Amino acid sequence: MAEEKINVVMEGLRDVESISAICRHEGIGPKLYYPWGSPPADEFLEAGEKRLKGDTMRVAKSSEVSGLRNENE
Repeated sequence: MAEEKINVVMEGLRDVESISAICRHEGIGPKLYYPWGSPPADEFLEAGEKRLKGDTMRVAKSSEVSGLRNENE
Protein backbone atom coordinates (compact mmCIF):
# COMPACT_ATOMS: atom_id res chain seq x y z
CA MET A 1 0.00 0.00 0.00
CA ALA A 2 2.82 2.41 0.79
CA GLU A 3 4.28 1.85 -2.68
CA GLU A 4 0.94 2.76 -4.25
CA LYS A 5 0.70 5.93 -2.18
CA ILE A 6 4.22 6.92 -3.18
CA ASN A 7 3.36 6.44 -6.85
CA VAL A 8 0.22 8.56 -6.57
CA VAL A 9 1.99 11.36 -4.66
CA MET A 10 4.90 11.33 -7.12
CA GLU A 11 2.46 11.53 -10.02
CA GLY A 12 1.02 14.66 -8.41
CA LEU A 13 4.48 16.14 -7.87
CA ARG A 14 5.34 15.70 -11.56
CA ASP A 15 2.62 18.30 -12.24
CA VAL A 16 1.65 16.75 -15.59
CA GLU A 17 -2.00 16.25 -14.64
CA SER A 18 -4.19 18.04 -12.15
CA ILE A 19 -4.63 16.48 -8.72
CA SER A 20 -8.33 16.08 -9.50
CA ALA A 21 -7.54 14.12 -12.67
CA ILE A 22 -5.04 11.91 -10.84
CA CYS A 23 -7.58 11.23 -8.10
CA ARG A 24 -10.26 10.32 -10.65
CA HIS A 25 -7.83 8.01 -12.44
CA GLU A 26 -6.77 6.34 -9.16
CA GLY A 27 -10.32 6.16 -7.82
CA ILE A 28 -9.59 8.21 -4.71
CA GLY A 29 -10.90 11.52 -3.45
CA PRO A 30 -8.74 14.64 -3.14
CA LYS A 31 -9.39 14.58 0.60
CA LEU A 32 -7.51 11.28 0.69
CA TYR A 33 -4.72 12.43 -1.64
CA TYR A 34 -3.68 15.61 0.13
CA PRO A 35 -2.86 14.07 3.54
CA TRP A 36 -0.50 11.64 1.79
CA GLY A 37 1.68 14.52 0.62
CA SER A 38 1.46 16.59 3.79
CA PRO A 39 3.89 16.72 6.76
CA PRO A 40 2.55 13.65 8.60
CA ALA A 41 3.33 11.68 5.43
CA ASP A 42 6.88 13.01 4.94
CA GLU A 43 8.17 9.47 4.61
CA PHE A 44 6.21 9.04 1.36
CA LEU A 45 7.75 12.15 -0.17
CA GLU A 46 11.22 11.24 1.06
CA ALA A 47 10.91 7.72 -0.34
CA GLY A 48 9.64 9.14 -3.63
CA GLU A 49 12.56 11.55 -3.88
CA LYS A 50 15.02 8.73 -3.22
CA ARG A 51 13.26 6.61 -5.81
CA LEU A 52 13.54 9.34 -8.44
CA LYS A 53 17.24 9.68 -7.67
CA GLY A 54 17.70 5.92 -7.93
CA ASP A 55 18.82 5.82 -4.31
CA THR A 56 16.75 2.85 -3.19
CA MET A 57 17.51 -0.59 -1.93
CA ARG A 58 15.08 -3.45 -2.19
CA VAL A 59 15.04 -6.22 0.36
CA ALA A 60 15.58 -9.51 -1.44
CA LYS A 61 13.36 -12.45 -0.70
CA SER A 62 15.08 -15.47 0.81
CA SER A 63 14.30 -17.51 -2.31
CA GLU A 64 16.08 -14.89 -4.45
CA VAL A 65 19.11 -14.94 -2.16
CA SER A 66 19.22 -18.74 -2.28
CA GLY A 67 19.00 -18.68 -6.07
CA LEU A 68 21.86 -16.19 -6.35
CA ARG A 69 24.01 -18.21 -3.96
CA ASN A 70 23.41 -21.32 -6.04
CA GLU A 71 24.39 -19.44 -9.22
CA ASN A 72 27.68 -18.35 -7.66
CA GLU A 73 28.71 -21.76 -6.37
